[in-house]
Amino acid sequence: MLFDKQSNFLRTDYRSRNFKGDWTKHFIDDYIDSVSSKGIDKTQAIFSEFKSEHLPTDLYKFMPPTIYSLANIIQGTIHLSSPKVFNDPFDSYLFVNEKCFEKKFLLSKLKEQQLVTDIEESADLLTTKEYWEIYYSRCEGEKKNFNRKSFWSTIYEISKGKSDYFQRQFNYIITDARNACNSKMKSLRDTVYRISSFSHFSDEEELLENTTMWSHYADNHRGFCVKYKLDFEHSDFREILLCGLFPVRYRAKTEEITANQLFNLKEKNNELIIDDNVKKKILKSHITKSRFWSYEKEWRLILSQRNCCLLYENNIIFPKIEAIYLGSRVDKSIEKLLVQFGEMYNIQIFKTKKSDYKFTLSAYPIDNSSQKSNEFFYKIKKMDSIKNKEDRQNLLSVLHKEWFEIEKVD
Repeated sequence: MLFDKQSNFLRTDYRSRNFKGDWTKHFIDDYIDSVSSKGIDKTQAIFSEFKSEHLPTDLYKFMPPTIYSLANIIQGTIHLSSPKVFNDPFDSYLFVNEKCFEKKFLLSKLKEQQLVTDIEESADLLTTKEYWEIYYSRCEGEKKNFNRKSFWSTIYEISKGKSDYFQRQFNYIITDARNACNSKMKSLRDTVYRISSFSHFSDEEELLENTTMWSHYADNHRGFCVKYKLDFEHSDFREILLCGLFPVRYRAKTEEITANQLFNLKEKNNELIIDDNVKKKILKSHITKSRFWSYEKEWRLILSQRNCCLLYENNIIFPKIEAIYLGSRVDKSIEKLLVQFGEMYNIQIFKTKKSDYKFTLSAYPIDNSSQKSNEFFYKIKKMDSIKNKEDRQNLLSVLHKEWFEIEKVD
């Protein structure tokens, strides 16, 4: 096409930067299928090349000023957490229409327990006509059968004319259906994935304008934001990292598993056997969030339990830090530590401050020299609190000697 960007793939191939659909959906579908047929190691070796035209050149990660964040920076690692501890209760949420599952379960068990009969009327059994009335009834949230009675009103009307024996059996099955649904969904939602979240901004200006992220994830501007360069060439975890990075999809609805898919999952040795179609749904749920979170511009590193077994305390070596932006309220001791760290490893350090005329931040570079100057003027400012003129003058003399030493070193 005339305005297509340069690509190694056809625009109909999801690996192409010119692909118009949701490339993550196709990647996940093919990835899970490949894991089943070729195994995880071969799959990661092949699929690690499939995202090259979609990956950004850098990602930003907001961090609070904790010992754990500082340890990650110094050790060159990032931490992966369970989505259960995230601030959004809908994060990584997999949905099923419980009423549709109950209907599916009920109809199956009624037949299995031989509670359906071909005769026209029965107080102890469900007639074929009644069976199909339930089958075609409408469940709340269902996209079909709009003109039919609801599932619950249908079974209520049918059960009214039945014997106590049938109603007991009926209630037993409904109770079992709810228990089965809850148990299976808990197993699926407890599937172990670990996640580390980043933001992708087009430039520094966008980073500094997004003050909401600084408030939410950098402890009200007391933390910092790390800019990572996505160069995995020399990483021991190159294939794992490339296969695990995804942009978040912002949607109006949660990822949904169908009642049939859930019902058909079997257990073996008290463990739910998850088929490939459901595995795809689970992974997609981890990159699906409400559209109201779109300001985060989030990318995620998502690792399976198998890959996390290779890590210590769920920390993984991540590519080179390109820059660190310090919050406008960062503690002076943390500022000094990170400036010294940046000097040692040739990492740019920027300090942010509030703009005077609009709701945004500005940033300026800071190094050991400027940091020492800041310390000096910070001490000078504190002199105002000394009421005794002689004491103040003596202290100022000491500080001026200190300033002379700073200038001499520089």
